[in-house]
Amino acid sequence: MNWKWVKSVQKVLRGKQNDATVIILLGPTGSGRSSFINAAIGEDRLKCVGMPDNSLAPVTTDVESVHFMRGRKEYIFIDTPGLDLQENTAELIDKAYKIAPKQADVLVYLHRLSDPRVTVRPEEYVRILKLLGGSGWPKRTIVATTMSAMVDEETATEREVQLRDNLLKNMIAGGTRLDRFFGTKEDAWRIVDMVINSE
Repeated sequence: MNWKWVKSVQKVLRGKQNDATVIILLGPTGSGRSSFINAAIGEDRLKCVGMPDNSLAPVTTDVESVHFMRGRKEYIFIDTPGLDLQENTAELIDKAYKIAPKQADVLVYLHRLSDPRVTVRPEEYVRILKLLGGSGWPKRTIVATTMSAMVDEETATEREVQLRDNLLKNMIAGGTRLDRFFGTKEDAWRIVDMVINSE
């Protein structure tokens, strides 16, 4: 795998309508990026982990975009491959930096609370967040925790505290938010609106 998907995202950003709101979903494999989009649009348009499939391969292997009208407002959700699958990160991101993209309006980084160990640190991907979100990326970014139902509430809360006070400390100081995604349509839009309404 490589970072070719970055250029695909940039292509969507360049072609977007000026009044469309772009929401990019990022995170490790199986963190719930496609599930978040399906919840927001109210239909199972993107294939997700848990849907009938006998393969152990990643579900999202390329960039997929979904256009959705909410009232009179257009939203473009962009699903990306799992960040933990990428190789040669530094070299390919440096190349991508030379292509000036329009910025995304919302960056949702999903993190599984079910994992006892953090294999992908959100701050390792600050460069890609900056690339896609522009100079104001911290305030356009929200880290949404997922899969809290797979652990007890005490464990989920402890892991969120560790995220906030350690792994996300610098991002949160810059304006990034931390919240929990429970899998519903209302919850997906609450998270998106939290960023949009803060602009």
